[in-house]
Amino acid sequence: MHGIEIVSNLVYKWLYIKSKAHGK
Repeated sequence: MHGIEIVSNLVYKWLYIKSKAHGK
């Protein structure tokens, strides 16, 4: 199930961007 890996990568990037935007 490569789809799970893709989703995990997207979520990881999203959280990273969101945390940066939050100022941390």
